[in-house]
Amino acid sequence: MLNFHDYIKEDFQIPYDLEEDIRDTIDKGFRLLKFPARLEKRYHQDIFPLQQERYLKLGIWAILLYNLFIFTDWFMIRDIYLTAWITRLGICTPLMVFALFMVNSSSLKRFINLLISILIFLVGVSIIFFLTISSHPNVIHYHTGVILVVIFSNIVLRIPFWYAFFTSFVILFVYILAIPHVFQMPVEVMINSSLVIMCAIIITLIGNYRMEKDLRRDYLLTMLQMIDNSKLEDANAKLEKLSLLDPLTGLANRRHFDHRLEQEIRTSMREGNPLSLILLDIDHFKLFNDNYGHPSGDNCLQQIANALKENINRPHDLVARYGGEEFVILLPYTHPDKATKLAEKIRSYVENLGIEHRYSDISSFVTVSLGISGGIIESGQDKAGLLENADKALYQAKLSGRNRVCSFQ
Repeated sequence: MLNFHDYIKEDFQIPYDLEEDIRDTIDKGFRLLKFPARLEKRYHQDIFPLQQERYLKLGIWAILLYNLFIFTDWFMIRDIYLTAWITRLGICTPLMVFALFMVNSSSLKRFINLLISILIFLVGVSIIFFLTISSHPNVIHYHTGVILVVIFSNIVLRIPFWYAFFTSFVILFVYILAIPHVFQMPVEVMINSSLVIMCAIIITLIGNYRMEKDLRRDYLLTMLQMIDNSKLEDANAKLEKLSLLDPLTGLANRRHFDHRLEQEIRTSMREGNPLSLILLDIDHFKLFNDNYGHPSGDNCLQQIANALKENINRPHDLVARYGGEEFVILLPYTHPDKATKLAEKIRSYVENLGIEHRYSDISSFVTVSLGISGGIIESGQDKAGLLENADKALYQAKLSGRNRVCSFQ
């Protein structure tokens, strides 16, 4: 059985807007092989490449098999074999080739099934035509060609069920009208051949119905699976993103920072570009927390985080919460001199926020101290060394009176 999933391309658009229709259709079923209007339209749009490929491949076989009977025409209907050959090679075969070219045209996809059904009807009628104009004794066995046309179209070519239904029964109707004019066919044979063709039609339509229903169900389940998988991927991506964020400040957490630092160190060593690191600590934050309370402390951390976001806006830079009141700024492609200027800008910005801190012996407002390390990363250096140097610079800033910037020398 053809599997719709195998025909999905990378640029396939998942029909999120049809999820309700898909679930409802799966629950209620589709006995008449019909989906709700919007879903039916999308189904035909998505299924067209599958039909197109099948029609193109099997259409070539149809032409070969149809003309293969040129050899039996000599034995079965020798009295009109030239007429049969002209009909096969001069009329039906060119029409079949033309239909293949039309199948390859995406602009005509709305009419492809109708075109194929008309062609099948013409092929079936061509065999019935040979029956009615031949007087050869073997003509009474020629009706088997009609059965082959029905089997090929309904089971092998697999035109959609309702096209197959109407095409098959119109061919049967034409056959029943035509066989009284077959001179060599007794009434008993007429009745039997009509019954055989009718049974072949019913049997192949049952098979056609089951295959189309399976294909439609496979389509619905595939769409639903793609929607569910996409939702799961989105949920996992959100969870992954949340796992890399500090819940209080919305900045990257230490786990995310450690991973990025390793990446940037490797990049710096490989490309020879500078890498700088700023370690920031809020001055006397414990006194702030103890006297103003934890809610105010959390609010202070959030304001500092926002200040960092305001001043760090290059896409490849990273701001992270490193510890309780410590923040770290990773600056790829940045020399320590530029990092020092940025750190001074941040220090001044935070002080100008005017967050009251009456318990600090430095200022009446919240201040920060910053330590900087970095440069061209050489082979053998690791993140521990870069962090240690930044921490030493931060310690020097605190030792020098806080509310200042120091670089590791």
